[in-house]
Amino acid sequence: MDTITCLNCLQEVSYQKDYHCSNCQTLWWGYENKDRIPSSFLKSQRNPLGDTSSFTQENTPAMASPNLDMVIAWLVTHTEGQPNLLHELKEGKYILGRAIPGSIPDIALNQDQYASRKHAEIKVTPQEIYVVDLDSKNGVYLNGHSQPIGRSFPQALGDGDTLQVGETKMVLRTRQVVKDEITALKTVRKMPYQPTVRIKAE
Repeated sequence: MDTITCLNCLQEVSYQKDYHCSNCQTLWWGYENKDRIPSSFLKSQRNPLGDTSSFTQENTPAMASPNLDMVIAWLVTHTEGQPNLLHELKEGKYILGRAIPGSIPDIALNQDQYASRKHAEIKVTPQEIYVVDLDSKNGVYLNGHSQPIGRSFPQALGDGDTLQVGETKMVLRTRQVVKDEITALKTVRKMPYQPTVRIKAE
């Protein structure tokens, strides 16, 4: 039977019908949601998660342009006392913020009371990755610096940079430096935490 590496415990485990890791019991084997689970693993299980439009099946049309579907980088949550959540970044734009009914950002920071509904935007191209503060209430911080980046002005990001949105810190790992999501997650877990810029409650 094909196996999958759990992003939480980093153990190689076999498929379970309840979609939990057999080693650490993490739902979806540590992936953000079922849409993030590798399609190769899903196809090997004959699409056990049911008929959803996001999963490739035998008779579906060819996938979109490989360039648009290629993972360029990963954003990994790296905040003290929180699990390391991994987000794939492909070419395009990603809104970071707090979800409200009827409006769910691409990367949700629902446990962070200091995150705005639309706090920041990540812009990903094959050559560059930028972050833009979307005129948030509490600003966006880079690499522990006490002063936030400029509002509405693109700030270039590089591999290993730590981005703070609200009081949530995330580390960027790029495919130019790390080969896959498991390596990205392992290396971030070994990194020291950047200082957290504390947000003053009003």
